[in-house]
Amino acid sequence: MNYAWEVVLRAMEQGLDPHGIQFHPELNGNPYREASFDELNLTELGDGSVGINPLYRFTHLFGVLFDINEDRYPQMRAMLFDVFMHYRSQLDLRQGLTKSEYYARAILRDLLTGAYGERAAEAVTLFSNAEAKSILYCMLTLIKGGGSIELFRHAVRTVYPKAMIYRNNDVFREVLIYLPRRKNEADEKKLDFLVSMFLDINYTAYAFWGRHFGVIDIEETLRFDEMLIF
Repeated sequence: MNYAWEVVLRAMEQGLDPHGIQFHPELNGNPYREASFDELNLTELGDGSVGINPLYRFTHLFGVLFDINEDRYPQMRAMLFDVFMHYRSQLDLRQGLTKSEYYARAILRDLLTGAYGERAAEAVTLFSNAEAKSILYCMLTLIKGGGSIELFRHAVRTVYPKAMIYRNNDVFREVLIYLPRRKNEADEKKLDFLVSMFLDINYTAYAFWGRHFGVIDIEETLRFDEMLIF
């Protein structure tokens, strides 16, 4: 982590509140790095206090404010520096964002504020950052082009790469989902979210956790004591 924006990004990846980071000027830090850490290969943030070399990128701004001969108003100068670095970090992170990324963030904001319902607001917090990002882009596709079984399959396999999704040829608009893992409450909520978001309301979905249902002529699914009857 060299730059302040990398520190903010790492905090988000660790599930920490980036607003809780306190940036403080580190005048005796490494002159070749913006973020100052005792350990160069540090990957995990500690107590949230991060030293920043104020002259690394912003000499024209902080050269006078943090002059070695200036000792007045230390608390105010430290507070202004922390506010500026938070603002600058967010500005850095937003540079180069595409329209799709802005739209995806707008959808995420709507999800978290309950625009899609309380269950969706709770479920979206259970996904990892990478999973949530992929799902948001799937939702953009859904908004632009409408739903499809293929889009649903893609969304599910984003979260559960080994999941298998079938259409029931005997029952119209019935979907069978096999997930090779034990069922738990969090996964149930995530799958329920995906079903409600990406499947048309007139579809019926059945989930099979851990055990596959038997399929005639497919030996892998017809193992004694391992298959389910559906």
